Amino acid sequence: MLLNILVNTPPYDPLRDTVWQFIGVVVAILIGIAAIIIAFKSYRQQRHRKEITYQVVSDAPIASVNKAVENRVEIRLDGNPVKDARLLVLKVWNSGNVAIKSEDYFEPIMFEVEGGKVVGSDVLETEPSDLINQKAIKTFLT
Repeated sequence: MLLNILVNTPPYDPLRDTVWQFIGVVVAILIGIAAIIIAFKSYRQQRHRKEITYQVVSDAPIASVNKAVENRVEIRLDGNPVKDARLLVLKVWNSGNVAIKSEDYFEPIMFEVEGGKVVGSDVLETEPSDLINQKAIKTFLT
C-alpha cells in the first residue's frame, strides 16, 4: 500500500505551489518598486539646475552706543559715523549641478539690508581660490 501511494503520487512541482507563487509575486513587486526609485533618482540627478543659494553665517553687533552717552561718543568706520555697527557674514554658492556664467543672469546679485546702510564689503574666500581675479577682488562687490 505504501508503495502504491509513492508510485501514484505526482512529482512535486514548486512552480504550481501557491506559497512559491506568492513569494515570486512579492519579489517581482519589490524589484519593480526598486527600479522605479532608481529611475526617478537618476532622472533628478541628470536634470540641469542653475541655482544660487545664500546663507546668513553671522549677524553680530560689533559696536553700539549707549543711549545715555550717545551725544558724547562717536564711533567711525572708514571715516563714516555709525551708531550700531554690525558684522554680517553671508555665504553665497551655486547649489545647482551646472556651472553659472555671468551671461546667465541679466542683473547683478543684490542683497537688501533693511533698517541699515552697508558701509563696506569684502570677499573673505572663494572656492576654488582663483574664482575671482585677485586684481578685481577689491571692486567685485559694490
